This record gives sequence, structure tokens and C-alpha cells, in this order.
Amino acid sequence: MNDQKQMPLYEALEKHNSLDAVSMHVPGHKHGQLFSTLSSTAFQQIGAYDQTEITGLDDLYAPSTVIMEAESLAASYYRSFATLFLVGGSTVGNLAAILASFQEGDKVLVQRDVHKSVLNGLELARVHPVFLAPVIEKETGLSLGVKAEEVEKACKETPGLDGIIVTSPSYYGVSKEIKEIVQAAKKYGLKIIVDEAHGAHFTSSNAYPPSALEAGADIVVHSAHKTLPALTMGAWLHVSEHSQVTVEECRNALAMVQSSSPSYLIMASLDIARAYLASLENEDGWQLKKMMERRQEAIAKKTGIQFIRPATGEMDPLKWVIRSPKGLNGWQFQAALEKERVYPELGDFSYVLFIWSLHSSSEETERVIEAIERVVKREEGRQAEVEPLESIIYPSVSELALTYQELGKAAKVTVEANEAVGEIAAAPVTPYPPGIPLIQKGERITATSLKLLKEWKRRGGHVQGFERDCVLIVSASC
Repeated sequence: MNDQKQMPLYEALEKHNSLDAVSMHVPGHKHGQLFSTLSSTAFQQIGAYDQTEITGLDDLYAPSTVIMEAESLAASYYRSFATLFLVGGSTVGNLAAILASFQEGDKVLVQRDVHKSVLNGLELARVHPVFLAPVIEKETGLSLGVKAEEVEKACKETPGLDGIIVTSPSYYGVSKEIKEIVQAAKKYGLKIIVDEAHGAHFTSSNAYPPSALEAGADIVVHSAHKTLPALTMGAWLHVSEHSQVTVEECRNALAMVQSSSPSYLIMASLDIARAYLASLENEDGWQLKKMMERRQEAIAKKTGIQFIRPATGEMDPLKWVIRSPKGLNGWQFQAALEKERVYPELGDFSYVLFIWSLHSSSEETERVIEAIERVVKREEGRQAEVEPLESIIYPSVSELALTYQELGKAAKVTVEANEAVGEIAAAPVTPYPPGIPLIQKGERITATSLKLLKEWKRRGGHVQGFERDCVLIVSASC
């Protein structure tokens, strides 16, 4: 195995900075010098690493030296056939994976609650999606993903399938049946793409849920910046050894959807993140998991706060799903915590979501415990329960009312929500975060989905594509 302590791209940047070179190339801040007249020294220091494809620093889209070495080290660590650096997050990884894997008109099984980037990729590729409903656990409201038996059933009953796209783990950290899903897809010769954005750390220990890479998916996409020491938009696209999609197809697709001026800061942070992961031992993951369990027990004992876990499936120990105190919805609980200078990942109707890293200090833990304790004490006089809402029940298998090709030609009109029931959505409507469209472009709008969106906004959530409670629909005249 390659020496995982090496960081060839980062080291090449350090070597270049030691040359005291004169920059006669982009970017315009000239090694950060221009920042010194406008801002703090922090940007000046960072700017020295914000380079471009000059001699010695390689080319992301045709790597032959330090980027190739850095990607090879990542592939060796993840045991993939090839790993490609992404500077546009898992978003561009999902787009490129779909564009590389499918052609216009291909029929693809898709988990219904995928991230909006997957849906954008489907539209760009002009494929024909067949959506599979996720299992929503009644007791918690958490998505458990699609069931392997439903994948098997859909493969049997849907002729002409070319591939399948699933998300694992969920935004809330739940993984279930990924190995069985991959096996079912491979049994029918399907290409399988897994959006594993939140699972970049899974391979570091068997204390975490299994990775789709180990299960044998064709392409797996990781967001390194979610739990690892990588900069925002740092991500990886992994191509497995037996993938039906070639590395060249993936790299060509990436060249179309990523910037032709990739960030060396982001790429160097990916090099560092991989080296950090490789320094960890399997036992480190188990120790972290036990520590997270002790923290939850301490907080629950002090505050009475309830931590949510699914009855089935595995939960990422770095994800904490916390039920809001009596009388508060998730957004109100989030706002109360932020007043204590603790910022959760998100709030929703009932919960807040915390995302920990692979390293956190005891001081940080104490601040979180004390903040929750203060919020609970301050709000303990509330008596009213937060009114629950009915969950969206998706049909087990569904297709769009119009194809992407038809949608592209259709006339569109904006209408108030109460006029949109039964109409075809001409644009997605997406609670954000988590970025999973509740109404998809091309599907018929239901009264239940509109009611849920209105309540999401009224109680404090943010929704994209639902300004002034209006939606874009396909005009009935077309």
C-alpha cells in the first residue's frame, strides 16, 4: 500500500510557496498579497495556497504528477479502482456520475427522497426515472431508505431498467440494507450509483455503518467536508473495480460540470483529509462511538432530552437527532440553542440535528450540554404540545407525469398554492436544508404536500421554490 502519510498535492503547494516566486498568472490576488490591503492577514496567508495549473502543480482533468498521486492515495485508502477529486461538493459528483452512466432515454430506478442534485442530474441526462418510495418509520418519522426487497420487486416488474440511484446514509445518519440493495441491483445487471455524501468516514472503522464501496456499488460519491477536515465543497467520486462505468467517462463528465479553474485550496484539503483518515485505527471509531453514547446519556440525564434512533437500521454515531423540548418545534429549539452560541445543522418539525466531527474537545462537549440544559430550563414552563403533521406517503413506485423533454417544451405559469392541487409542477419545491424536494419537477402536486410545505414555512423552516406560497406549474393551455 502507498504511504498514506504522504500529502503530495499539499506538499507541492508548500514547495512552490517556498520559492518566493513572482506570479504572472491568475488568480489576481497574487499569492494573497492584494488581500493585505483589504482584509486581515488570514486571507493573505490562505491566498498563498490558492494556486492554478502552473508548472509543478498538475492538471485536475488530465493529471500526471501530484494530483494523480493524491488521487491514487485516496483510491488506495478507500480500496476503489479510482478516486477523483471534486471541488464542487457531492453535487457535481452526483451530476457527473449520472451523466457518465446513462444516456438519454435510459430507465433508472431512483430513491424518491434523493438530494436535489440527483434530480438535477437526471434532468440533465434526460433519463426516464422510476421512483421507489423510502420506508418512513412511523414512530420517528425518519426515512430508512428503500428496502432491498422493493428493489428486487421493481427490477422484476419494470422492463428495460439500466440503473439505480440510492442515498445511504440519510441526511439524519440512518443506513439500512445497502449491501442487499447493491446485490439486488447487480443481480439484474444494473449500474448502481450511491450518494454516500454523509458517509466519507465509514471506512475508517467497523464501528460505523458499512460503506457502499465495500458493498460493490459502481460509483460512490462522498462529501469529505461534512465530517472530515476538508474545506467546503471538497468531495470524492469513487469508481469501483468492477464498475460498468469507466474512469474516463467520469472524468469527462466532471470536466463539463466543474469549474475549469479548480480550487487548489479545496484539493489540498482533500489530500489532508485522506491522510487524517488513514492515521486512524479501527479502535478509534469504537472509542468515539462509546464516547458519543456517554455524552448522550449525560445530556439525557441532566435535561430529560430524548435522542432519536430508528428501531431498525444503523445510526451514524456522529449524527445526533434530538427531540425538541415540550412546547417547541425544531426550528424554535434551534433558535434557542443559537442564542447560546451552539449552532445545529438544522431544525425541522420535531427535531434538531447535530453533526459531530471525528474529533471534538471535552470543552466543546460541556458547552453543548450546558446550552441544552439552559434552554430546557428556560422553556420548562411551556405546556402546549407541538401539533404533529401527517407524513407524506409516497406511492411505492411512481413516474413523472411529463418527461424532462416534454417539460422543457411546456409553457409555465406561477399560481397560488391552493390553485396548484392536481397540476404538474414545472419546478421543484424543496425544504432546505435538507435539500430533498417535497414536490418534484414533473410530478402532480398533492394537497398533502402543499399543506406540509405551508406548515414548514409557518413554523420557521425555509423552502426553495415556494415564494409567497406560490408554485410554478405547467400551463393547462400547453
